[in-house]
Amino acid sequence: MIIGFKVSSPELVDAWHAAGLVHGGTAYKEPPGIRASASRSLYLAYLRAPAGNKLCATHFVTN
Repeated sequence: MIIGFKVSSPELVDAWHAAGLVHGGTAYKEPPGIRASASRSLYLAYLRAPAGNKLCATHFVTN
């Protein structure tokens, strides 16, 4: 299971990811960036928390 957080900008996604790494989280999956599908674009970052939980910060990109 992944716990997700919706944030208001790509910059906040990056800041969340950087803060998580500084505080003991580890990078999980791809680096922060845009993930696009036919129906939408998301700016995502994934972390694994020190306790082992998978976390994600998401910004819905408007086209």
